[in-house]
Amino acid sequence: MKMAKIIGVSAAMIFGLSTTAVLAEDFDTEDFPLVFLEINTTSADKYLQYHGKALTKISSGVYEEYRWGGASCGSRVLNDEQVAVLQRALDNPNVKVAFRYQPGQGEFTKCVVGFSLVRKGYTE
Repeated sequence: MKMAKIIGVSAAMIFGLSTTAVLAEDFDTEDFPLVFLEINTTSADKYLQYHGKALTKISSGVYEEYRWGGASCGSRVLNDEQVAVLQRALDNPNVKVAFRYQPGQGEFTKCVVGFSLVRKGYTE
């Protein structure tokens, strides 16, 4: 009887974990100017919380924050090349960034899972 109970609990836990993973849906934003980029090294106090963050300024003048890595975003990290691309976008006032994100830890945390760069004035 105990074995059946353990198997039932294990199956329920596996099902719960798999349904949680399915709920991590990607959301796409509009393209906005990138106005801030923060990178935390492994020795930074904030590194455990998040590895980096970027801010865009949306049309209403409000700043939107996007993070990657650390406890806030777990395995959703950017590599050095991806961060370098964001750095170049920050340096170029003619380029806007449209982030793709998933919800992270905390009510308002947005974790970067991708992004697009859009030349200012481009329309489809």
